[in-house]
Amino acid sequence: MKGKNIKSVNQRYNQLKANYTGILRQGIQANEGLFTSKRLEKISQKRFLQIKDLFHKASFQIMKIALEEDIDTIIIG
Repeated sequence: MKGKNIKSVNQRYNQLKANYTGILRQGIQANEGLFTSKRLEKISQKRFLQIKDLFHKASFQIMKIALEEDIDTIIIG
């Protein structure tokens, strides 16, 4: 399974986080002010759910292939 979709989700999350953190932290010293906002929490939750969904789909496909090929043991590592 390729990790292209997960890398894409992470890249977009990092872009949005950098943008919104820059707006939030503009002109504030490193030890003052807010470090998070509702918007940052929302994009973090969205990323978590997208990655969870992609991993679930991948594991389902692996299980489906294993059942079709009569494989009863899957070793990861």
